[in-house]
Amino acid sequence: MTAALFLGLGIWCLVHAWRGTAPDLRPRFGFPEPGKPLPRSTRIIFAVGGVLCSGLGLIIVRRLISN
Repeated sequence: MTAALFLGLGIWCLVHAWRGTAPDLRPRFGFPEPGKPLPRSTRIIFAVGGVLCSGLGLIIVRRLISN
């Protein structure tokens, strides 16, 4: 269950970093309106977070499979 959450969150972050548009969330903390372009710094944060979450999910999956 935990592995699926990390993988899903990581893929979601990577998709939005790739597309470069703001996700359909309630605008808060200075986020742009949904569908508008994201600033470069926010895209980098989404990309790094996506890689870290996906990697952690893959590590968990590998440990579950090996046991």
